[in-house]
Amino acid sequence: MNKKSILITALSIVMITIISISGALAYFTTYVRDSGPLPVHLKEKIEFHEDGDDENKIITIKVDADSDPVYVRVIAFLPHGMEAVTDSEGWTLKDGYYEYDEVLFANDEAVLNLCPQPLPEDIEEFKMAVAYEYIPAISDDAGGWLAPDWGGSQQIIHDVVTGGQE
Repeated sequence: MNKKSILITALSIVMITIISISGALAYFTTYVRDSGPLPVHLKEKIEFHEDGDDENKIITIKVDADSDPVYVRVIAFLPHGMEAVTDSEGWTLKDGYYEYDEVLFANDEAVLNLCPQPLPEDIEEFKMAVAYEYIPAISDDAGGWLAPDWGGSQQIIHDVVTGGQE
């Protein structure tokens, strides 16, 4: 090997190392929290369960016992001209998503009942798919919680996309 190929190989290895280190640092600055002698959680844990059929979906979101506090929201995908409506308390429709109004803590549960409206007369069968996402809840200096920043700097975690009954 000549000096030129050795130099190119060495520079390639250095660049790959720099790129991989910055990715690792980005991961740890997003997911790792430390506050004294408490254990560090690398990720929030959420269980998502869907019951019902395409005319009535009951979505249950449960926060795991060792999870950090989170904000959650749900979106429904329906055929053109239909929308999902709910009478569930604690949920607000914002930008097409149903957002849970409160922070969910360990072992908390939120239930959302979605019904498509208007029900189509000319379509015999349709599918309502739902997806949910959550972000870590960030506490403020006064002991409260910052409002969720779904489109900004907080990391949005998309865990589950489900469809109708098979």
